[in-house]
Amino acid sequence: MEPLGAALAFCVPMADGGAVPTQVVEAYIEAYNRHDAAGIAKVFTADAEIIASGFDSTAEVVVARYRDNVFPRFPKVRLRIVEQVAAKDMVAQTETVTGIGESETGLSAYRVEGGCIVSMTFSK
Repeated sequence: MEPLGAALAFCVPMADGGAVPTQVVEAYIEAYNRHDAAGIAKVFTADAEIIASGFDSTAEVVVARYRDNVFPRFPKVRLRIVEQVAAKDMVAQTETVTGIGESETGLSAYRVEGGCIVSMTFSK
């Protein structure tokens, strides 16, 4: 699995060579809140699957959408983790997005392998 944004050994490298899934997901949230599309790309594998209410896509398409549409149109958009639960390679959390009109809270589930997000599913 190769990171989408760069040829890194791990998407989120850790001192012991592994990565805690919650740290990988939190790195995604931090990059999102900085509006850093390149940073977001670094935490997803090139073939990561993204499933959202009504569409199924790849990380590459979603990162381009953030970069070209979401971040320019909504300069105050932010994600906030409300609650988070992790088990093995999975992280489930409720997230609130603000800065796009009324805030919305939804459920997201991430699967992490080798320091990279390999799938993300979210629903409102």
